[in-house]
Amino acid sequence: MPGRTLTVGPYYFIRWTRMEVEDGPRVVKEVRKLRDEVGRPVVYVALQGPDYREPSAGTLRSLRETFLAVTELATNVHVVVLGDGVTTSLQRTALRSIVTLGRTLRVDHTDRIKVWTSVEEVLDLESDPAHAKADVLAALDGAGLLKV
Repeated sequence: MPGRTLTVGPYYFIRWTRMEVEDGPRVVKEVRKLRDEVGRPVVYVALQGPDYREPSAGTLRSLRETFLAVTELATNVHVVVLGDGVTTSLQRTALRSIVTLGRTLRVDHTDRIKVWTSVEEVLDLESDPAHAKADVLAALDGAGLLKV
């Protein structure tokens, strides 16, 4: 898989570098397994850093099925675009615009996509009493998922 994953309680984090068609079913399987283990919807968080590469057209087409499957298993689909530069800011703005357009056109489940600047924002919204925010951030940092 062209990305790294980490689970902490109900949180499923994936740091994408490049998505391939075969990654979708694998991610859905992992998210389903975590949902079954924790007994409730998963907090799905996709991390995108400067090492992220745009997927091929074929992969983008296949992501619709993956997205729909994940929305059935997760509270929301959180996308965190890591970094502070102009490029990163433009990527967040573009993603938010696409999500807004999807909501305007009433595309299924686009109301469940949230685009963030930091993981802290996700953890503030989707807090879990059994997993302190500082502990989750430490685990992510230790796994190298937050490096910009």
